[in-house]
Amino acid sequence: KYFQLRDIARARLGEDSSGDDDDEIMMLDVEIRTVLEALFAERYPDIPLETLKAEHTAPPTNDAEGKPVLDDLAYSADLRDRLLASEVVAEQDLTMLAQARAETIRAAFLAGGQFDEKRIVIAEPKEVESEDGEWVRLELAVASE
Repeated sequence: KYFQLRDIARARLGEDSSGDDDDEIMMLDVEIRTVLEALFAERYPDIPLETLKAEHTAPPTNDAEGKPVLDDLAYSADLRDRLLASEVVAEQDLTMLAQARAETIRAAFLAGGQFDEKRIVIAEPKEVESEDGEWVRLELAVASE
């Protein structure tokens, strides 16, 4: 989802998908934040941006009586997180990702020249549940004839 959202933002800016992926730097970039705000307004038309900004506006930590300021990083990260939650990943995209990863692993095994190409078989991808809600295990199996 992250990469899809990043690519959408970069496409709207007329940039390619490669480049700096430092999340904090990206979240502080005014152009990227402007694109995120536009995407947010499109996907969440019932939530005014001012409401979201107000959630991340407070007096400076060193001056409780000071003029409230917007925490740019927290605001931009909240925009990003809400947009990520709305990002849809198609089943076909997941299948293609699984196949690409399997091909990369196969190529790594073959690169060493120690395995015959016929001995490395890629199984069809299957859906599995993440045990920790974040990582999905990759199952590798070894069989002999």
